[in-house]
Amino acid sequence: MEDKNSIFNEESEDESNVLNQLFKYIRYWYWFVISVLITLTVAYIYLNQYTPIYQVKATLLIKDEESLKKAKGEDIIEEFSVGSSKQLENEITVLRSRSLIGKVIDELGLTTSYWKKDRFRDIEIYKTAPVKVNVTNLTDYAYQHALFIKTGSKETYQLFNQDMKMLGTFLYSQDVKSEFGSFRVFQSKSPGVDSVSLVKVVFLNKAVLINELINSIQVSQLVDNSSFLSLIIECSLIEKGKDILTTLLDEYAFTSLEEKNREATNTLHFIEERLKLITAELGSVEKDVESFRENKGIIDLSSEANLFLQKIEQNDIKINEADVILKGLNSIEEYINNSKVYVVN
Repeated sequence: MEDKNSIFNEESEDESNVLNQLFKYIRYWYWFVISVLITLTVAYIYLNQYTPIYQVKATLLIKDEESLKKAKGEDIIEEFSVGSSKQLENEITVLRSRSLIGKVIDELGLTTSYWKKDRFRDIEIYKTAPVKVNVTNLTDYAYQHALFIKTGSKETYQLFNQDMKMLGTFLYSQDVKSEFGSFRVFQSKSPGVDSVSLVKVVFLNKAVLINELINSIQVSQLVDNSSFLSLIIECSLIEKGKDILTTLLDEYAFTSLEEKNREATNTLHFIEERLKLITAELGSVEKDVESFRENKGIIDLSSEANLFLQKIEQNDIKINEADVILKGLNSIEEYINNSKVYVVN
């Protein structure tokens, strides 16, 4: 009986201790509420100020011309070949070259960006800005300060500097000269234009932007021992990243084709000159034979026959040279027809 009472007493004491501990913390309930509110507030502000970064990927297939030629059993003469199979390392260097990246920047107009003010941060307006700035020339001041455009009516707009000091009211398409340089502002008529009334314009130095894009674009071999290249760019706007990679691949394909055409044109010009020279030499040989016959007559058949055979051998050599050049020409023609760059997005 005493054992049962002791058990009940122990259970009562345990329950009492738990309740005491619970009441001890409940007295400070408001601190828990405050902590939760502070945490949610900080998380909300962070998410609104944080700019998400996305990875945009593309895949490029480099066609291996040398493998195709070997598969066909073709014997290409080295001195007349437009080019051998390109190494992937070279193609990676070309894709990340300053000249190619510069063409992408010019094509997309990336040196001028447009922004709108959000509650906590600025958001880039890509392709949907209500205005477009066509730059004639910019000063160093323009690359260090933002320009603000306030869309007023359908015919006019107002310009402000970074300190929101008004620079004047201007007509759309009017030539503007200011501390930023010379430019014209046009009203966008594209569908889906953002209705924001105050647009922040940021001018970017092309050389600096080229360096930024080179650092942000990653080009590597997709799979070992393959002809696939993987292109990755990190960008805050998915559509902008897609446009950059697409334009980069287009410019790469165009540049490769342009280079092949230039090399083929130079080679064809060389072959044409050689054919003209060979034709002239063959004509000269024939004239020499006729002149010899007229001057000497048929006196010594043996010596004339030997001389004639020598001339034939010379003609055979010239004909073989012409045949070699024609084979090279045919190889070049087939190389150009089969040269393609495959792009897979």
